[in-house]
Amino acid sequence: MWIGGKYYSRESFIAEATKFGASRKIGFVPRGLEIHKSKVYLISDLTEEQRKTYQEEMKRRTNLSHTIATEKNRHLAEGEERARPVRTGFGPLPRGDPVVFGYFTVNAIIYVTMHILGIPISLAKLGVKPYYMDNGDFGTNDERGCGSLKDEGVYLISEDNIETIKMLYASPDVYSKEIHIFDKPIPYVGKRFRGIRETDLEVIV
Repeated sequence: MWIGGKYYSRESFIAEATKFGASRKIGFVPRGLEIHKSKVYLISDLTEEQRKTYQEEMKRRTNLSHTIATEKNRHLAEGEERARPVRTGFGPLPRGDPVVFGYFTVNAIIYVTMHILGIPISLAKLGVKPYYMDNGDFGTNDERGCGSLKDEGVYLISEDNIETIKMLYASPDVYSKEIHIFDKPIPYVGKRFRGIRETDLEVIV
């Protein structure tokens, strides 16, 4: 699973996950995933310093796109469609070298919902547990760098349940024992991807 630079640097993700565990949203439950056994290997290509450069470049490109669109719109004839900001022709974004920097075992899968809605039967059959969440509850207050949990979202978590994550979050001197960070990160040579992909550790190494 790729830890993208929109919300995290490698250091900030490690700090968060080692404090109160990992929680990663997925679009589907991978076939063959086994709770308490399957591992999620974590990839990142941005250190804290590299992420600052990345964000500055993203901001520059966004501003330039809006400036170009604004300039085009100044010369439009009446009735012509207004130009929209576009991000083209800028070249690759500044990034570092991607590495596999650690992993966690999937100790639970949760589905965020409300009591009145429950959990889809198809997810329950896969071993997914409901997390009944109302406004103001843990998960709705941007506790993580990526923000709050999403309604109807499915999450892989490193701890056995959300109650353990709540306890870790609230206890300043207690840390997760389920996050494993490599002393020497492993270079990743594959293509960038979103979400989660099945792989074999031998392929990565």
